[in-house]
Amino acid sequence: MVLKRFSLHLGLSLAVGFSLLLANTKAHAQVGNASDITGPIPTTSDIVNGAFIPSGGGASGRISFRNSDAVNRAADSINSQLANSSLGSVLAGSGNVSTNASQLITTLSNASGGSNPALVRNLLASLQGLTSNGTVNAGELRAAIAAYNALINGSGGEFLNGRPDELLTIRAVLEALVNASGT
Repeated sequence: MVLKRFSLHLGLSLAVGFSLLLANTKAHAQVGNASDITGPIPTTSDIVNGAFIPSGGGASGRISFRNSDAVNRAADSINSQLANSSLGSVLAGSGNVSTNASQLITTLSNASGGSNPALVRNLLASLQGLTSNGTVNAGELRAAIAAYNALINGSGGEFLNGRPDELLTIRAVLEALVNASGT
């Protein structure tokens, strides 16, 4: 029995193909942090995971931060950065809070694509006084995050693609507080 030889081109092609299969290399975007997505995805509602720990009574008891001093410093920083804005007034619970909250509700509800006004009102209600006196209550922050997540989940694509500046600022505030908590 005589074995036929492959042509040179076919033999080289098979050798290269076989070596690539054995190399098992990943694409550049799948290695390290070379992902095409960096940071939190702006259209997701999941901005917090494990930022709070139960203290005392377990899940139904009080909750607290892992690092409350850092959270309160972040609250002071947020208050000073947003002092002259409607959102700053709502967060700090100072000035004409109801007028500023109404302005933000109107802005977010009337943004491109709009969002459910009830969800916007719930979010703004949960943000009122969140950083007052430079302190943050863990339960109130959790409620604000839940209201933000509900707004994101209940909003359409046009609203999320347009991402009003106010919504991005609210996300940045919540994210700064969560990051300061040490998780």
